[in-house]
Amino acid sequence: MELKSFWIPSLTPENKESIIAKPSTNTICTEGGHSLKLKQLISVHFTPIRSKDDKSNTDGKYCCPICKKTLSNSSQLQMLKRCGHVFCSCLSKFDSTGCYVCDKPFTKDTIISLQRGGTGYAGSGSKLEAEKYTPTAII
Repeated sequence: MELKSFWIPSLTPENKESIIAKPSTNTICTEGGHSLKLKQLISVHFTPIRSKDDKSNTDGKYCCPICKKTLSNSSQLQMLKRCGHVFCSCLSKFDSTGCYVCDKPFTKDTIISLQRGGTGYAGSGSKLEAEKYTPTAII
């Protein structure tokens, strides 16, 4: 049997037709591999930076509701598990038992540290200086 199209694989002993398993319909956690349910997910609430004359968000930037510091890729962010509000590292400096935005109670166990992301241009707080200089490291 000769196939008319070159992109269709021919059925030869080396290239047998295989049965492909159906993909799972469950949402799976990338860290642990367990399935996630909708009620296990937490909505994350960032505080937008608002200009003084206008009440709209300026350029999609966000700040910490406690110290009003602008959040960036290099910020160490913490989220409260019960309400989902995001704060910078200043949350651990204050002794409070309620959220600063909605006043829901929290403990140290209900604080989630958010993972920082870096790009090719942002160092995200890691040491980027070479410790050993080799001819390939010198430009």
